[in-house]
Amino acid sequence: EVPMLSGPGTWEFDSMKWVQDYKLNPATMFVACGKALAGNLSAILDIPASVIDSALGQLGKQYLDNPYHNATHGVDVASSSVFLLGALGMGLEDCRGRSPTGSHAPSSRSGPPDDLRSTMELERCTMVLAGLGHDVGHPGQNNAFLVRSRDPIALRYNDIAVLESYHASTSVWIFEKKGIWKNTTTEVHRFMVKLIVDAILATDMSQHFNFIEQIKARKAADNPFSVTSDSDRRTLQKMTIKCADLGHSSKPWHVHRVWSQLVTDEFYTQGDMERERGFPVTDIMDRTTGNVPKSQQGFLRFVCMPLFTLASQCTALKDIKEHCLENMENNINQWRQLEEQDMNPPESGHIPVVVEEEDESVERVEAP
Repeated sequence: EVPMLSGPGTWEFDSMKWVQDYKLNPATMFVACGKALAGNLSAILDIPASVIDSALGQLGKQYLDNPYHNATHGVDVASSSVFLLGALGMGLEDCRGRSPTGSHAPSSRSGPPDDLRSTMELERCTMVLAGLGHDVGHPGQNNAFLVRSRDPIALRYNDIAVLESYHASTSVWIFEKKGIWKNTTTEVHRFMVKLIVDAILATDMSQHFNFIEQIKARKAADNPFSVTSDSDRRTLQKMTIKCADLGHSSKPWHVHRVWSQLVTDEFYTQGDMERERGFPVTDIMDRTTGNVPKSQQGFLRFVCMPLFTLASQCTALKDIKEHCLENMENNINQWRQLEEQDMNPPESGHIPVVVEEEDESVERVEAP
């Protein structure tokens, strides 16, 4: 029996520790965390809770046993997305009546109108699905490697946003196959599919700095974001999943360091594959020359910090500054101290998880 969950949707939620403590397989974890995060999704879509259970269970089983890009990361991103949606004024309280604090609306306003509240609640649940599925089926190598290798996934998606397109397509395919939209209108179905696809495509890091510049330009124009605007919410939702995808950078040090070791393990494995195939070895993936403390400082300072700083400036709420930016500053300092001490953390390998026996009746699916 799955224990009562505590913490999903908060910034302090540690998905790795939760998986270790409760020793659940990915499908069980996805069902428990997904249901806790998505709230009343089954009521919104007018389907039995068992349909959600089946869809999330199948989604969890499609994640591969990578050190970093695994089902635990999917849950972590979904949980972080819920926190960030609230921090940007699109959380559960905002859907149910709190003044839309993602904008600079007067505090005397009682909250968004009923139709907007319903839309925001649907969007919130959809973003949970996007977060859960954003890396489903990830093979453990990045887009550049798949393109250079002429991998079938790269060929299928014309070498453009290869993995992000694959994750989005696979997620939607599973949700379709499991029937989560069987009782919805065509309009709701199309709306949710588009939001899932757009959100997952937004995690393509090749577009990261373009996104940063777009937000900076908007800020320079002195045109604040408002969650009452559909287009502004789309931008903030993309920011949400981008921040969540990089979320470990601003988690407490003991959490961030483990995730950093795991992604390093996965990077070094790709570097070994590059060397074996005669490809140029990517600098941060070369285990013979890698310097984790140095590379992590650069990643946090020049990739993560600008994104989270801009996110904190898009809302009147202080959650991102107090929960995220302060942790990130501490993490940068911790890496700097390790570099000064010439301490390159060892590769950690997999976090041990006792896995329940998989249900052989559930077949793995592949999007067309």
